[in-house]
This record gives sequence, structure tokens and C-alpha cells, in this order.
Amino acid sequence: MCRQGAYLTGSYALYLLGEDTDPNDIDVFVPFHKWESILGMLPDDCTTTSFKGLRFTYKEWPIDVVIGDVESFMRNVGVPSRAILLDPIAGIVLRANRASLRGER
Repeated sequence: MCRQGAYLTGSYALYLLGEDTDPNDIDVFVPFHKWESILGMLPDDCTTTSFKGLRFTYKEWPIDVVIGDVESFMRNVGVPSRAILLDPIAGIVLRANRASLRGER
């Protein structure tokens, strides 16, 4: 999904960045304008999450997929330290605690 424009977020993204966390799922954020290219990649057995996203299992990992606007997501995430979007393909990290939303390498 990241090859199609989705971002990793939450504890799994923090884990990939070397932070001391033990993720129990993989959270994926899909910007609105990338949804059409991601939709065909989702399995038919997705369920709905409490955040109105989709959930499925891949290789025993629960995958939660949320669609939305990047700026709204970063402003409204419940735990500010987890307000992160990671593009592991391009090596770009967006963090909400920055003065403005910008990529850092």
C-alpha cells in the first residue's frame, strides 16, 4: 500500500523508526486522493473499526486502514506523540509536533 501512496502510522511506524515500542497491529493512513489506487488492494473480508476505518489480517498481523486528510489527521490524532506518518519507500517522516507539516529525511 505504501507504494501506492499510503503511510504507516502509530506504534508500528514508531517501531520502524527505532523507538522502544511493541506494536500489536499495523496502522495505515490513506490520503483521500490515493484511496482509489488502494481500494483494489484490500481483501474482501475487511471489517469496520471503531474509528470508521477498515481492518483485515495479513500474515497474522492485524492491519487497520484509515482514509482521510493528512492535515486533519495530524491535528486530531488522540496521542500527539503518535501523530506520525511514515513513508518507508521514500524515507519521509511527517510529525505533528513540528511547526508546520513538512517531510524530513
